[in-house]
Amino acid sequence: MNMFSAVIILLLSINIVALVIFWLKLRSSFSANRILGSIQSEVEKLIIDLGHEADRDVALLESRIAGLKELIDEADKRILLAEREDAKRAQSRKIVSNLDVPSFKSPPPVSPTNDSEEPITLNFRRSPTPIQPLVPITDQVLDLAKRGISASVIASKLSMPLGEVELILDMHSGQLF
Repeated sequence: MNMFSAVIILLLSINIVALVIFWLKLRSSFSANRILGSIQSEVEKLIIDLGHEADRDVALLESRIAGLKELIDEADKRILLAEREDAKRAQSRKIVSNLDVPSFKSPPPVSPTNDSEEPITLNFRRSPTPIQPLVPITDQVLDLAKRGISASVIASKLSMPLGEVELILDMHSGQLF
């Protein structure tokens, strides 16, 4: 039985040593310092990630702000162009109203004459080209622009100022395509 008790004592001592080693390993793995260190490193990683996300968001906002500034500048240009064209029209109206246009006086009414005079006959002749109805200038400009004709060519073809053609095209840019 001595041999048997020696084996049992040996196994028991091995188990005790393994238990102490296992206990020390668990104690170091789950120690407060180690857990706090792990949490601290995770928090630092999160702060770095938040910094990167904030930088990306700021860059995105700056690009959108720049785009909005461009749109505002374009709108200001269009408003200025419209004001200039309105001033030109007002000036042309003023010039036209100040012109001395000879007044047209209608001839005196014809009094009926004797029946002995020959009656007046009217001869009507048809024109070789039919009369075209007036198309609004805006529609003409848009029609030519839809055909791919440039603003300068449209202005010369319709005898209009280039600025007025560009204004019409800018105001109706959504209808061109």
